[in-house]
Amino acid sequence: HFSPEHYGLPLVLGGAEVKLWDICGAYASMGRVLSHAYLYDHQYDKTDVHPPFLFKQEASRSAAKIPPNARHLQRESKGAKEQGRNGLKGGKAERQNGNMLEEAPVWDAGAIWLTFEAMSTLRRPDQEGQWETFNSSRPIAWKTGTSFGFRDAWAVGVTPKYTIGVWVGNADGEGRPGVIGLHAAAPIMFDALRMLDDDGSWWSPPYDALTPKLVCSESGWLATSSCMSTDTAFIIKEGQTPASCSYHVQAYTDATQQYQYNPTCMPASAALTDFFIVPTLAETYYKRYNPSYRSMPPLHPDCASAEQSNDNLAIIYPRPGSKIYVPFEWDKKKSRAVFSAVHRSDTALVYWTLDKHYLGKTKEFHQIEIDPKPGKHQLVLQDEYGSMVSTTFEVLSEK
Repeated sequence: HFSPEHYGLPLVLGGAEVKLWDICGAYASMGRVLSHAYLYDHQYDKTDVHPPFLFKQEASRSAAKIPPNARHLQRESKGAKEQGRNGLKGGKAERQNGNMLEEAPVWDAGAIWLTFEAMSTLRRPDQEGQWETFNSSRPIAWKTGTSFGFRDAWAVGVTPKYTIGVWVGNADGEGRPGVIGLHAAAPIMFDALRMLDDDGSWWSPPYDALTPKLVCSESGWLATSSCMSTDTAFIIKEGQTPASCSYHVQAYTDATQQYQYNPTCMPASAALTDFFIVPTLAETYYKRYNPSYRSMPPLHPDCASAEQSNDNLAIIYPRPGSKIYVPFEWDKKKSRAVFSAVHRSDTALVYWTLDKHYLGKTKEFHQIEIDPKPGKHQLVLQDEYGSMVSTTFEVLSEK
């Protein structure tokens, strides 16, 4: 066990060592906090969150004993027999002086509930397809993981009554292709869930820890007067306030919305039209799964001399300040770097220039292969309408 500084940014992606017992302990702690949200009048019992137990490195696996404070995983929490729709019901729990806190010691109940709600809707393994349609279906908040080199496959799930953890792998730590959390560990976890006497109950939202907000149905950010469709969502009361939606724009277009105008070339017949527009890099992926998405139409030919916006063109790779290395192929021939970009228009021509040397033009699929020399370079792209973007990068030498 090392400090966060030892791992750096990979820590947020699971780049640290962890024991199955500690993972289950964390999920069980979150479940207890959520189950007690109403029972304790939105106060927190600091004993609900059990810290991880650090086994001594010199102790053997056979000599390691289960710590006394971890036996909560083997029994139901106090009052669990009165479990109801929100996990617990009935009278107020007896509180021990000094254990109750106004603020969450680790996890806020609202954050836990929102997280569990998202985790309960994950697509289950193939044999669990359409699980919601079965009368015997049981909701569970679950997550899988796969370590580097396919050495470990994890699956952990939590309900108001149980926490289930599964590890699949080789005892000697050797990796095997196919040892993936979703396919190797998750099916075992769901098999265990079906064998347990879980009644399928679920936590109710801890409204004392949440606050309703009007959000844009399309972006999810706080709604503004420009949003064409809105919805109500619950967010963490003590959390940071989300930003307001900035993806709705208005533009003057012709009757068919084929072209847009600006004030310097706008005819009297132009109409003001609302558009939901995401950034250029995101648009390429967003419209694949949203057929109703409409890109901003190009300027009318009569406005060709007007100033163009650079928002229509974006470079995917290389990113600004990138340091890249162009490797050799298996036959010892020098490989080539593949640079890519996106344009809002499917028919626009994009012209590529590297260090003021013309490379070529692309249409529809904006990718180009080059073998740049070691050193710093500037890549400039310009479309046929005058939009221009650029980036700088460095090619590392063979050494």
